[in-house]
Amino acid sequence: MGAAERADQPAEAPAWAELAEQAIALAPENGADAPVPVYVSAGRAAQRLLLPPLRPFVEVAVARFRQGSPKDYAVLAGLVELLGDRLTALAARTLVAELRTAREAGRLEGSDPHKRFANFLRPPGPA
Repeated sequence: MGAAERADQPAEAPAWAELAEQAIALAPENGADAPVPVYVSAGRAAQRLLLPPLRPFVEVAVARFRQGSPKDYAVLAGLVELLGDRLTALAARTLVAELRTAREAGRLEGSDPHKRFANFLRPPGPA
């Protein structure tokens, strides 16, 4: 097939795009369904406060894992912990920058920093 013929065909979406679409479909549609974090400040626990917006990606990975190894609970528990840690480490700077932008724009609701942070982690309601 020549280059001209390939240009006429839509490109196949990469595997990561399919995973992202599945995760977005799992995300709660409003803040009422989002877990409210408990504030802690030590070690990985503080990093895990950033996990709620990334949780749908972990859920997709868990579903895929269960298709191949449905009863390997010890491995699954380790996978969930490791994946949560890795995702939050990768996304931390971006999420903190978004939190700062939301704070500076006055888009966070809450009477104290903990409530404003919890508000930031809740997904937006229907547009």
